[in-house]
Amino acid sequence: MALIIAVAVVGITKNMLNNQNGIAESGEQISDGKDNNSYEKIKSAPKIEDIDWSVSEGIRSGKRSVILTFTNNSDFVLKELEFKFSEKPNISVEDKEAFYAEYSKIADLDEKESEELKTREVSMTANCYNIINPGETVNNINFDYFGSAFYMDNINYYNLVEPDILTLEYISDGLIHTIYYDFKTKKYTEENYTEEAQEWFKEAFGNNKLPRISVGVINIMWDFDTSCLFYAEGITQDDYNNYVNECKEKGFSQNAIENNTSYEADDSEGCHISLEYDVDDRELRCELEQ
Repeated sequence: MALIIAVAVVGITKNMLNNQNGIAESGEQISDGKDNNSYEKIKSAPKIEDIDWSVSEGIRSGKRSVILTFTNNSDFVLKELEFKFSEKPNISVEDKEAFYAEYSKIADLDEKESEELKTREVSMTANCYNIINPGETVNNINFDYFGSAFYMDNINYYNLVEPDILTLEYISDGLIHTIYYDFKTKKYTEENYTEEAQEWFKEAFGNNKLPRISVGVINIMWDFDTSCLFYAEGITQDDYNNYVNECKEKGFSQNAIENNTSYEADDSEGCHISLEYDVDDRELRCELEQ
């Protein structure tokens, strides 16, 4: 059954949605949701007006897709961003039939599962897991059905939903903070917990052998006395090249194998380093073992 929608919305902008949903461009209420969070803490975090976003129909990986584009106009480095969209009020069953049918098909649901699906409200998410520096624009972020692994390709389905919650992970004073914006209440909530943006090895092996990288967000995967591994997010090609040179200066220059995005070498004590750089994700992987 076709969706009962008069016009397919293409190129829907943040400002159009904000006006549609009564969202103020400035002066939103600030609420931490917890007694021990301070007003000033949330006041200094990124705000909804700092995220200039739009939704449109485009091509990604050779396939037609519903995509989100946004620019980080805040003064903060963003580690992660997630938009959640929930069903608009007063959407009829007939309006949702095509959406449910499409998801049932791509998710390969059986008849019972398809019927159970119809009891759920329509929802969608759009996520960006890469580091976004101030002033950077990220294009072609996929929408997925119900927060699943299945991407949406029909812009008409976007007419069924409205923005619900924006989750931002941002970096301030060397810590990763998480803040939420509620589009319905126009309020902010910040989590109490934080994480170190630049972890480093505690064991002597990694701490002494490897040069400490000073850029990006660093995640320690393991830290043993003869083996260690870290990932660094938000790394440019120049950052990667500089780190390779620092490793060479640390003595990792024997039996070297090198190209633009990978480097392997040994030092005089028989330790082996392996560096890999992902250009698209701007991520460095570094493993050291003895």
